[in-house]
Amino acid sequence: MHKKIVCKIAETEDELKESYRIRQETFVREQQLFKSSDRDDFDKHAVHIVACMGDEIVGTVRVYEQEKGTWYGGRLAVKQGFRGRVGALLIKKAVETVKEKKARRFLAYIQLPSVSFFKRNRWKTVGEVNDYHGTPHQLMEAEL
Repeated sequence: MHKKIVCKIAETEDELKESYRIRQETFVREQQLFKSSDRDDFDKHAVHIVACMGDEIVGTVRVYEQEKGTWYGGRLAVKQGFRGRVGALLIKKAVETVKEKKARRFLAYIQLPSVSFFKRNRWKTVGEVNDYHGTPHQLMEAEL
């Protein structure tokens, strides 16, 4: 039997720290997309969302407004062993969150191996593939 996974906005310093730790594990150690840290200026203004299974945080994503009405999602990271279902739940919560914030557009730069996963979650590709930190990414847009 699977424990229920609940996605919610990170509210405590500990939830935020664990969110950053999962990102560090995924983007710095595992994927080597960043040398020492994936943290940036968007983190200060972003809404950070965590996926919880009981007391354990198993995934995270952030959303932030880039310009009025246009929101971006990013840094979707899920602990190994929880990928797939947790990622889909985080995407769904991210879309719900930006809708509540009256977003007109919701975009994200997606690594190429994940494009089909996002398409299955009702996102569409926008424009050409771009290089981001030395890795090809596809701009995608959510159906709001």
